[in-house]
Amino acid sequence: MNVFKKAFVNRSNAQARSERKIRFLGEQDGPIEQEIKARWKKILISFPQALRVYLAIVSFGGAQHPQVALCVRSEMGDNARLVEALAEPFRQMFNAATPLDIMFLDEAQEVEVKKVCRAFYEVQ
Repeated sequence: MNVFKKAFVNRSNAQARSERKIRFLGEQDGPIEQEIKARWKKILISFPQALRVYLAIVSFGGAQHPQVALCVRSEMGDNARLVEALAEPFRQMFNAATPLDIMFLDEAQEVEVKKVCRAFYEVQ
């Protein structure tokens, strides 16, 4: 079972959900994404357990409409402090009703995401 967090920008608590089937479709990138990625990189430096981070286009459970998810490969797995820290710049940049989907990848999922997306952050 995959742990997936949805951190809402209106500061409500993150919700955990389980998704049995996740397909990684590609990388989400552009000028706005580059700006948020730059902000996230500054935060990620403080979380050395976050090894690699991807901003991927994903499909959950065969859904018709793909979504964007922040995908984190971490030594520690799920990390509530990291979720909250990454949600803050997202709150500042985007509509208050927009959720930030954060997924903590296992090894097999990282193999799959690497096929279609490059990490925008990697611990040094």
